[in-house]
Amino acid sequence: MPYTLAQLTAGVPLDYVPEEYETKLSKAYARKHGYAGAQGGWIWRVDAAGVATGRHPVCQGWRSFWSVFKYQILDELAAELTAWRSFAEFTHPTAHGATYRPTLLVKGAKDWRYDALACAYDHQMKLQHDPRRAYRGARDGMDAAGKARLRRVFVARQEADRARAQLVAAQRHLDTIFFDPKGR
Repeated sequence: MPYTLAQLTAGVPLDYVPEEYETKLSKAYARKHGYAGAQGGWIWRVDAAGVATGRHPVCQGWRSFWSVFKYQILDELAAELTAWRSFAEFTHPTAHGATYRPTLLVKGAKDWRYDALACAYDHQMKLQHDPRRAYRGARDGMDAAGKARLRRVFVARQEADRARAQLVAAQRHLDTIFFDPKGR
């Protein structure tokens, strides 16, 4: 059954962490670095008194803020929660040997930022075609809500992987259909 590219990419999470964490991480980073939300969802740079500075907003909505600043946010998160200076160092395959897997204990979800970092690490490793994933520790003491959220994330990732595979197949199919050896 053929699919359009819009159908294949609809609902596919293409970002590093679950959406619930994107907003939390974005707002924390914004507070720390002098950004604030305003009416209509616009995000502005603000001074110490909370007054917007500059003539133009940075972006609209926390999802857009995440898209603009995700690498800086992940660098800061990795520096805060690990011994690495940046997310790039944390995920670089030769930085700590080919068998290294970080242990980010999220048992009981005391600090959600560890789970967000583990999700980001897993996503980056998948992009690098590296089979290693973050070790999240034992799940024994996790409450029902935490288990349900993990189940939803796992199912969403499985669906995203299937959708990506379909997208790649569709792109290959389109490449074979629209290939013109004469360059017309």
